[in-house]
Amino acid sequence: MAVRAEQQALAKHGLNYVIDDDLPQKLGIRPISTVADGLARVGYDGGHGKSEQESLEEAGRSMEAQR
Repeated sequence: MAVRAEQQALAKHGLNYVIDDDLPQKLGIRPISTVADGLARVGYDGGHGKSEQESLEEAGRSMEAQR
């Protein structure tokens, strides 16, 4: 029965709806986009240890040194 409901949701709304809204709601979890947005708000950089700005500044210094 659950498989049929998922198939109907997929046919009616599309894959993004099923992945982002329908399944997380049924499983009681937050959608991936919500988790990613939360990580971005707290400044999580993916574990690289540098902010994007620091990486850009370092790349600029490296390019200047090569001149």
